[in-house]
Amino acid sequence: MEQEHINRGYLLPPGCKDLIDVLNLKQQGLWSSGQVIDFSKQKAQPVKLSPSKLELFLEALKKSKLSLLKFEAKQPPQQKPAAALPPIVGEIVIPAETTVLRLAALLGQKPFQIIADVVELGFFVFPGDRLSFEIISEVARKHGFLAIRAAS
Repeated sequence: MEQEHINRGYLLPPGCKDLIDVLNLKQQGLWSSGQVIDFSKQKAQPVKLSPSKLELFLEALKKSKLSLLKFEAKQPPQQKPAAALPPIVGEIVIPAETTVLRLAALLGQKPFQIIADVVELGFFVFPGDRLSFEIISEVARKHGFLAIRAAS
């Protein structure tokens, strides 16, 4: 069975089995016959297209959904429509700041569910973290409760 590098050896200089050997030869100065081209020093040249080729290029550009001729500003992502809230089944009187664990106990939910609801609002919290009253009221409303701020 032949080695794979022998099958593609025609692409490499004599005595090289892979591109690493070519780079080593170039660094050692043993490969200076001009067959190795340094593309990093060459500058791109503009290409002149005939009108027919230009039309084909522009059609292909439109089909690929790329636009080199016009940059469009990205639109902010559309917010999802608010899901229908459940009917209010009760009221809870809660301090201005309460932990996730206490809120979960008051709402009869597991702490991970309260954390998921807070993450949907754009905040990442841990079970022992305190929540502001605004977040508490939104989460409580999602679970069918009306939050009332306790007197300080």
